[in-house]
Amino acid sequence: MLSAKELFEEGLRVYMPVQRAVERGVCTWESLSKDMVSRVDEAEVYWRAASGMGHAVACYNLGLLENVRKDLHGAEAAYRECLKIDPSSTLARYNLGVVLEKRGDMAGAEKAYRECLKIDPSYTNARFNLGLLLEERRDMAGAEKAYRECLKIDPSYTKARCNLGLLLEERGDMAGAEKAYRECLKIDPSDTKARGNLGLLLQKRGDM
Repeated sequence: MLSAKELFEEGLRVYMPVQRAVERGVCTWESLSKDMVSRVDEAEVYWRAASGMGHAVACYNLGLLENVRKDLHGAEAAYRECLKIDPSSTLARYNLGVVLEKRGDMAGAEKAYRECLKIDPSYTNARFNLGLLLEERRDMAGAEKAYRECLKIDPSYTKARCNLGLLLEERGDMAGAEKAYRECLKIDPSDTKARGNLGLLLQKRGDM
Protein backbone atom coordinates (compact mmCIF):
# COMPACT_ATOMS: atom_id res chain seq x y z
CA MET A 1 0.00 0.00 0.00
CA LEU A 2 1.32 3.44 -0.96
CA SER A 3 1.90 6.10 1.67
CA ALA A 4 0.21 9.52 1.49
CA LYS A 5 3.49 11.03 0.22
CA GLU A 6 3.82 8.37 -2.49
CA LEU A 7 0.21 8.82 -3.59
CA PHE A 8 0.72 12.58 -3.79
CA GLU A 9 3.89 12.15 -5.87
CA GLU A 10 2.17 9.69 -8.23
CA GLY A 11 -0.54 12.29 -8.76
CA LEU A 12 2.12 14.88 -9.61
CA ARG A 13 3.83 12.50 -12.01
CA VAL A 14 0.71 12.01 -14.15
CA TYR A 15 -0.52 15.60 -13.79
CA MET A 16 2.59 17.69 -14.50
CA PRO A 17 2.74 16.99 -18.28
CA VAL A 18 -0.75 18.52 -18.52
CA GLN A 19 0.25 21.54 -16.42
CA ARG A 20 3.36 22.10 -18.55
CA ALA A 21 1.37 21.83 -21.81
CA VAL A 22 -1.08 24.48 -20.61
CA GLU A 23 1.72 26.76 -19.40
CA ARG A 24 3.47 26.50 -22.80
CA GLY A 25 0.24 27.38 -24.60
CA VAL A 26 0.00 24.00 -26.34
CA CYS A 27 -3.60 23.80 -25.12
CA THR A 28 -6.00 25.36 -22.64
CA TRP A 29 -7.83 23.77 -19.73
CA GLU A 30 -10.97 23.91 -21.88
CA SER A 31 -9.35 22.10 -24.85
CA LEU A 32 -7.53 19.18 -23.24
CA SER A 33 -7.18 16.01 -25.30
CA LYS A 34 -8.80 12.79 -24.07
CA ASP A 35 -5.39 11.56 -22.90
CA MET A 36 -4.83 14.74 -20.89
CA VAL A 37 -8.31 14.59 -19.34
CA SER A 38 -7.56 10.99 -18.39
CA ARG A 39 -4.31 12.12 -16.74
CA VAL A 40 -6.12 14.80 -14.74
CA ASP A 41 -8.72 12.26 -13.59
CA GLU A 42 -5.97 9.83 -12.59
CA ALA A 43 -4.15 12.56 -10.63
CA GLU A 44 -7.40 13.35 -8.83
CA VAL A 45 -7.73 9.71 -7.71
CA TYR A 46 -4.22 9.75 -6.26
CA TRP A 47 -4.70 13.11 -4.54
CA ARG A 48 -8.07 12.17 -3.06
CA ALA A 49 -6.48 9.04 -1.61
CA ALA A 50 -3.58 11.10 -0.22
CA SER A 51 -5.91 13.77 1.19
CA GLY A 52 -7.91 11.05 2.93
CA MET A 53 -4.67 10.15 4.71
CA GLY A 54 -4.14 13.73 5.89
CA HIS A 55 -1.84 15.08 3.16
CA ALA A 56 -2.42 18.86 3.18
CA VAL A 57 -0.77 19.65 -0.16
CA ALA A 58 -2.86 16.96 -1.88
CA CYS A 59 -5.97 18.74 -0.56
CA TYR A 60 -4.60 22.03 -1.85
CA ASN A 61 -3.92 20.56 -5.31
CA LEU A 62 -7.46 19.19 -5.39
CA GLY A 63 -8.65 22.74 -4.74
CA LEU A 64 -6.62 24.02 -7.70
CA LEU A 65 -8.00 21.21 -9.84
CA GLU A 66 -11.62 21.94 -8.90
CA ASN A 67 -11.03 25.63 -9.52
CA VAL A 68 -9.78 24.89 -13.04
CA ARG A 69 -12.95 22.85 -13.57
CA LYS A 70 -14.94 25.84 -12.30
CA ASP A 71 -16.36 23.74 -9.45
CA LEU A 72 -16.19 26.48 -6.82
CA HIS A 73 -17.96 24.44 -4.14
CA GLY A 74 -15.49 21.59 -4.67
CA ALA A 75 -12.55 24.00 -4.58
CA GLU A 76 -13.79 25.58 -1.36
CA ALA A 77 -14.23 22.18 0.28
CA ALA A 78 -10.70 21.14 -0.72
CA TYR A 79 -9.08 24.35 0.56
CA ARG A 80 -11.00 24.11 3.84
CA GLU A 81 -9.85 20.51 4.24
CA CYS A 82 -6.26 21.61 3.62
CA LEU A 83 -6.62 24.26 6.33
CA LYS A 84 -7.97 21.72 8.81
CA ILE A 85 -4.76 19.76 8.32
CA ASP A 86 -2.42 22.76 8.01
CA PRO A 87 -3.95 26.02 9.34
CA SER A 88 -0.73 27.88 8.46
CA SER A 89 -1.12 27.33 4.69
CA THR A 90 -1.30 30.86 3.30
CA LEU A 91 -1.71 29.51 -0.24
CA ALA A 92 -4.86 27.59 0.72
CA ARG A 93 -6.21 30.52 2.74
CA TYR A 94 -5.57 33.00 -0.08
CA ASN A 95 -7.13 30.75 -2.71
CA LEU A 96 -10.10 30.13 -0.41
CA GLY A 97 -10.57 33.91 -0.35
CA VAL A 98 -10.47 34.06 -4.16
CA VAL A 99 -13.06 31.27 -4.44
CA LEU A 100 -15.36 32.87 -1.86
CA GLU A 101 -15.09 36.17 -3.70
CA LYS A 102 -16.08 34.47 -6.97
CA ARG A 103 -19.08 33.01 -5.18
CA GLY A 104 -20.11 36.44 -3.91
CA ASP A 105 -19.24 35.78 -0.25
CA MET A 106 -17.35 39.03 0.27
CA ALA A 107 -17.37 38.81 4.08
CA GLY A 108 -15.89 35.31 3.91
CA ALA A 109 -13.30 36.42 1.36
CA GLU A 110 -12.26 39.40 3.49
CA LYS A 111 -11.89 37.14 6.52
CA ALA A 112 -9.71 34.71 4.51
CA TYR A 113 -7.44 37.52 3.25
CA ARG A 114 -7.09 39.04 6.73
CA GLU A 115 -6.26 35.64 8.26
CA CYS A 116 -3.71 35.09 5.49
CA LEU A 117 -2.08 38.43 6.36
CA LYS A 118 -1.96 37.56 10.06
CA ILE A 119 0.16 34.56 9.13
CA ASP A 120 2.24 36.37 6.49
CA PRO A 121 1.97 40.19 6.48
CA SER A 122 4.16 40.33 3.35
CA TYR A 123 1.64 38.41 1.20
CA THR A 124 1.03 41.20 -1.34
CA ASN A 125 -1.64 39.44 -3.40
CA ALA A 126 -3.80 38.94 -0.31
CA ARG A 127 -3.26 42.57 0.69
CA PHE A 128 -4.11 43.81 -2.83
CA ASN A 129 -7.28 41.70 -2.98
CA LEU A 130 -8.27 43.03 0.43
CA GLY A 131 -7.81 46.54 -0.94
CA LEU A 132 -10.11 45.74 -3.87
CA LEU A 133 -12.79 44.40 -1.51
CA LEU A 134 -12.58 47.47 0.72
CA GLU A 135 -12.76 49.73 -2.33
CA GLU A 136 -15.87 47.91 -3.57
CA ARG A 137 -17.64 48.63 -0.31
CA ARG A 138 -16.46 52.26 -0.45
CA ASP A 139 -14.02 52.01 2.45
CA MET A 140 -11.57 54.23 0.61
CA ALA A 141 -9.31 54.87 3.61
CA GLY A 142 -8.97 51.12 4.18
CA ALA A 143 -8.34 50.47 0.49
CA GLU A 144 -5.69 53.20 0.29
CA LYS A 145 -3.95 51.78 3.35
CA ALA A 146 -3.93 48.30 1.79
CA TYR A 147 -2.48 49.56 -1.51
CA ARG A 148 0.19 51.64 0.25
CA GLU A 149 1.17 48.66 2.40
CA CYS A 150 1.47 46.56 -0.78
CA LEU A 151 3.86 49.15 -2.20
CA LYS A 152 5.97 49.24 0.98
CA ILE A 153 6.51 45.51 0.56
CA ASP A 154 6.87 45.53 -3.23
CA PRO A 155 7.36 48.95 -4.87
CA SER A 156 7.11 47.30 -8.32
CA TYR A 157 3.50 46.14 -7.71
CA THR A 158 2.00 48.27 -10.51
CA LYS A 159 -1.60 47.12 -10.00
CA ALA A 160 -1.55 48.48 -6.45
CA ARG A 161 0.12 51.71 -7.62
CA CYS A 162 -2.42 52.24 -10.41
CA ASN A 163 -5.36 51.61 -8.08
CA LEU A 164 -3.85 54.00 -5.56
CA GLY A 165 -3.73 56.60 -8.33
CA LEU A 166 -7.43 56.11 -9.05
CA LEU A 167 -8.29 56.55 -5.36
CA LEU A 168 -6.22 59.72 -5.13
CA GLU A 169 -7.83 61.06 -8.29
CA GLU A 170 -11.30 60.33 -6.95
CA ARG A 171 -10.64 62.37 -3.82
CA GLY A 172 -9.20 65.26 -5.83
CA ASP A 173 -5.48 64.71 -5.29
CA MET A 174 -4.57 65.09 -8.97
CA ALA A 175 -0.85 65.60 -8.29
CA GLY A 176 -0.70 62.42 -6.24
CA ALA A 177 -2.65 60.50 -8.88
CA GLU A 178 -0.41 61.73 -11.70
CA LYS A 179 2.67 60.74 -9.71
CA ALA A 180 1.25 57.23 -9.15
CA TYR A 181 0.46 56.72 -12.85
CA ARG A 182 3.86 58.03 -13.95
CA GLU A 183 5.63 55.75 -11.46
CA CYS A 184 3.64 52.80 -12.86
CA LEU A 185 4.86 53.65 -16.35
CA LYS A 186 8.48 53.94 -15.18
CA ILE A 187 8.21 50.38 -13.89
CA ASP A 188 6.22 49.07 -16.85
CA PRO A 189 5.97 51.35 -19.91
CA SER A 190 3.50 48.88 -21.47
CA ASP A 191 0.94 49.33 -18.67
CA THR A 192 -2.04 50.43 -20.77
CA LYS A 193 -4.30 51.01 -17.78
CA ALA A 194 -1.86 53.46 -16.15
CA ARG A 195 -1.22 55.17 -19.50
CA GLY A 196 -4.94 55.52 -20.17
CA ASN A 197 -5.62 56.87 -16.67
CA LEU A 198 -2.78 59.37 -17.02
CA GLY A 199 -4.11 60.50 -20.38
CA LEU A 200 -7.62 61.05 -18.99
CA LEU A 201 -6.24 62.96 -16.00
CA LEU A 202 -4.17 65.26 -18.22
CA GLN A 203 -7.17 65.77 -20.47
CA LYS A 204 -9.34 66.78 -17.52
CA ARG A 205 -6.65 69.21 -16.43
CA GLY A 206 -6.42 70.69 -19.94
CA ASP A 207 -2.85 69.52 -20.59
CA MET A 208 -3.74 67.65 -23.77
